[in-house]
Amino acid sequence: MSINTPPITPQQYEVLHGGGAEAAEIAKQRLSRRRFLRRSMLAVFGLSTTAAVGGALYMMYPNLAGKFGSDLVIS
Repeated sequence: MSINTPPITPQQYEVLHGGGAEAAEIAKQRLSRRRFLRRSMLAVFGLSTTAAVGGALYMMYPNLAGKFGSDLVIS
């Protein structure tokens, strides 16, 4: 803090930084079944979407190491 600025009160600090007391109260709440199921379903959906996108990209990337589509040696 610089010398020219006056110190702020805790109430002003909460207003400036997003209300720490309210965030602390929300953090104290117990994880309900509904919230747990919602988060777990979102996690499964996110993981499966990531796997699907990764698989699609892997299928589209060409692999020319001696398989179909590689250079042919004619002697």
